[in-house]
Amino acid sequence: MKPFTSRSQKIDLYSHLIDDSASRLFRVTFTDGRKYSLTAYSKHIEIACKIDSVPYFYINRKDPFDSSNKRLPAGDFPYPVYYRSKNKEIVMKCMEKIKKPMARLALQKGEGVFLFKGAVELVLNPERSILPELAIASSLAQILERHFPQRQEEIDASKIPARLQPLVPFLGEWAISDDQEREEKVGAATKAQLKKLVATVNPLFGEINAWLDSFKKKSMTNEATLVGNLAELVAELKVR
Repeated sequence: MKPFTSRSQKIDLYSHLIDDSASRLFRVTFTDGRKYSLTAYSKHIEIACKIDSVPYFYINRKDPFDSSNKRLPAGDFPYPVYYRSKNKEIVMKCMEKIKKPMARLALQKGEGVFLFKGAVELVLNPERSILPELAIASSLAQILERHFPQRQEEIDASKIPARLQPLVPFLGEWAISDDQEREEKVGAATKAQLKKLVATVNPLFGEINAWLDSFKKKSMTNEATLVGNLAELVAELKVR
């Protein structure tokens, strides 16, 4: 069994999803070898990890900004579930698979679990002891990846505007969504690699923001998400 390790940093972050501000971020490698982020908000603790899984729904609390979410009859599932109508069948199958670890989590009022495409987030009260909740997060991640694996989407360059085509060669390697993976990737890169990356992306920030803003309430394409991840990485490099 791998040892439990952690490190922390001060942050200034506001989450619209839970309407709360955070002051400290902990990065944790749990006993399963998986990397987690623990974000300390003023009224919540968020445990999150990256997963290779596709279910997309909310448990025990809904996204206040997503009007497409509907409440699913829970049956014997221990909490209310909110989902997007197009993925009802997979949500119901997923509920059955995760029912036992979710019951152990014993969610209280104001707590919730958000399952996104590629991530699982537990939003909990700060009185929680954390280690048992990390173990449950680990169980959820393993179940989701085993039964609902995410197929790697290919990058369709034709879906990216002509002015942003110079970004395409960098997307596969540098469009990283996970903060810790991003930091490790940058730390292992040469100065020449980073210089070339910044020189390519930096002049295109205006076009990148305009394109991403154009989606508004529509779901972003895979390509737009990757471009956003790439821009975020380069923005972090610029402030170092």
